[in-house]
Amino acid sequence: MVMRGTVTLVAMVGSMALAACDTQGTELDRGTTTDPVALDPIEGIDTPAFVPIVDVPAEVLGDNESCALADTLAAGTVHATMDGHTKTSACFADGMTSIGRYWRVHVPAHESAAITLRTARGESQGYLWLTAAPGCDVRPVSEDWSECRGDWSWQHDGIVVTNPDDTDRDMVVAAVADERMRGVAIDVTLTRDVLASNATCADALAVMGDRVTNQKTSQAGLAIDGAPVWRMLYYTVVVPPLARLSATIDFGDSPPGDVYPYFLSSCDPSANVWSSLGEVTNPGDQPMTALLGVGTNYTVSSAPFAIDIRSTTISPRAACDNAAPLAVGDTTELDLEAGGAGPALCWCISPQRSLYVDVEVPAGATVELVGAVAGGDAVGRVDLIELEDQCASECGSNAVFGFDGETVLPLENTSDTAVVKHVLVAGSPGWELTTNVAPRASLSVRAQGTE
Repeated sequence: MVMRGTVTLVAMVGSMALAACDTQGTELDRGTTTDPVALDPIEGIDTPAFVPIVDVPAEVLGDNESCALADTLAAGTVHATMDGHTKTSACFADGMTSIGRYWRVHVPAHESAAITLRTARGESQGYLWLTAAPGCDVRPVSEDWSECRGDWSWQHDGIVVTNPDDTDRDMVVAAVADERMRGVAIDVTLTRDVLASNATCADALAVMGDRVTNQKTSQAGLAIDGAPVWRMLYYTVVVPPLARLSATIDFGDSPPGDVYPYFLSSCDPSANVWSSLGEVTNPGDQPMTALLGVGTNYTVSSAPFAIDIRSTTISPRAACDNAAPLAVGDTTELDLEAGGAGPALCWCISPQRSLYVDVEVPAGATVELVGAVAGGDAVGRVDLIELEDQCASECGSNAVFGFDGETVLPLENTSDTAVVKHVLVAGSPGWELTTNVAPRASLSVRAQGTE
């Protein structure tokens, strides 16, 4: 415990507050007050004036119950009891109070520090989080300095602080909770690892073959902005012509985690389109290089996993410029499981099994494109969506969605010459199926009113 008296805690928003805490490893002068120390600002964070937070009676503070008294957290596990002064935490909504235990963590260049928090089941009824920041009372900035993560779980939580830079970083890590957690015993564990060479998108690993082994979530870097996960490893794969490439995660004997594959279109966050199924298609006639990200939110493990890459041949009709031609009176069948991904923006769906047809509509006429699951196939769904042009990046407003029945899409031509209407035929399994296989579609074209 510190000496009796009053300690003034000071918020240094945007400053490297660790320096004020004690960057040289020497004891701070804890007299009546601790004076603010002028510091250089952290790049990219606003630096308002120093603002006293609250006067805390010194006798109520334990060794690390405030940021200014943060202990150094070494690799391994430390045991503590949730306590400390009640104040607003940077990770909670404005006005929510919290108690905390604080530790300093040194993160060498090109390394990661994984911190996990656990408490005995049934001991608490409140909120318990881990948070990290570059200094005391600096609001965490996940894309730059740290991650402020939590799943509102009272049993455990974890964060990873990554440092892709060539210089070391110092952080403050806090276990924060509301007043209902006061007195609850916790274990805080620090595990270190070296970042993988492909922990950044620009350094994606070129995959040769159909399997990548010995990958670890503890070596992942921060995901690029807009990613559906917080941390990621990056790869490039070659997709053969007229093929679909699928990536799956094999945990082997390790416990499964929330690790998922995503194909992305670019390292540029503003230009990215994510494939939620871990698939990418190449409807062209030349090989294509694709960017693969394997990411996680909560899993922090040095247990290795593998990535399996599988290639499947797709239909030539998966290319928008190679649509199947149809006219009044024509019928055909399409295997939608051999389709590719449709336009990224398509109503409230993102088609993953799609083929293209071009329907000729006579001058001044309206025809109907009729779609249904082909006879004998499993229960499924066939959607028909008119496109504004042959290879539109978005779906048009004329669409019908079939649920285990016949789908009829009217195609109108008000001009005095025949026109070709471009239609996306998308399929998905029915609700009763246990396998993710799209059905075969039966298509026919008829004049309107001639059922």
